[in-house]
Amino acid sequence: MTAPDLTKFEPYAEALYHALRPDPFYLGLEVRVADGLNAKQAMLAYHSFSIFEAGHFGRIVMSDPEALGASVWACPLPSDQASRKARAKKQYISEKMGQACLSFYTEVGNFMGHMSAPITDENDWYLSILGLAPECQGRGIGRGLVSPILDEADRAGVATYLETFTPGNMRFYEQLGYVAMGQFEEPMTASPYWLMRREPVQGGRHK
Repeated sequence: MTAPDLTKFEPYAEALYHALRPDPFYLGLEVRVADGLNAKQAMLAYHSFSIFEAGHFGRIVMSDPEALGASVWACPLPSDQASRKARAKKQYISEKMGQACLSFYTEVGNFMGHMSAPITDENDWYLSILGLAPECQGRGIGRGLVSPILDEADRAGVATYLETFTPGNMRFYEQLGYVAMGQFEEPMTASPYWLMRREPVQGGRHK
């Protein structure tokens, strides 16, 4: 997969960058950006590519320009598409961020995937990124970034799951119907995180 011009995603990538920068995973990526590269620009490239990737292989909801934010989802793919997607992401990280970032991304992803496998189903949809510009938070906008995909998942009869390093976010997800399924210690960041899963709701979302 060849990435097109990603400049149209830059405002949303900027919002995700500021919203998610304290997260141990994104902080771990940023501090490993190769010498000679601009760390912030590398992270903006990462977020822009993640939005582009979700548009091709999963689901994406982007807010209006007055309250910048996005939810980025991964959905099950045939094995050949999944392999192509994974190769493209790793190649992009290597080129835009450097080998240390690629190693970190791979190690964290492998660990979290191993932990999630017994808890989730292969048909689950995965909320990989959710972020809203800090100045827009606390106004109920975040729910609108997630609800359209939850409605679609309900209609399809599929569960969704997510991982969060921020316990303060768990109440928000609980209000959407997510249940904490386990707490784990991620070794590369030496940080705890929680896996939350939501079963499809017949007849509509949890209120």
